[in-house]
Amino acid sequence: MTERSLQQLLNQLNSSDLSQRHKAIFELGQLGNLQATEALIQSMQNSGLKETCLLLVALTEIAVRSLKPHQRSLTAAITAEDTGIRQSAISELTYLYEKVTEIIKHVESVADNHSEDKEVRKTATWALAQLNRIRRTRTQEEPDGD
Repeated sequence: MTERSLQQLLNQLNSSDLSQRHKAIFELGQLGNLQATEALIQSMQNSGLKETCLLLVALTEIAVRSLKPHQRSLTAAITAEDTGIRQSAISELTYLYEKVTEIIKHVESVADNHSEDKEVRKTATWALAQLNRIRRTRTQEEPDGD
């Protein structure tokens, strides 16, 4: 996609035509261009429920698409011959995990907050169970000791 096309999509985020805005949000998410992130976040300030959900999906898609090259580079570095490179990759992975953990803490807070909407708490509890299942599965796959 050209810089001009990206700019056109970003401009459409301010359109008074709801369907045009929704189409732009979807296309920006599919494009996966990090340059769209700030505009999508700013759009959340003035959006309704449906549009905010679409914006979250688009932002998540951009994050996942941008994470894929990092995943490949970290995987390659973790399996490198040089121990310094492997240690550095593991350190960087730990940093990424810390950032995700910060978000998980917010989800835990929502799940534990009894003044929170019941359905929101239920979704937060479900998400935490999924994350724990993923962690447990990984732990169970690890071989025992050295």
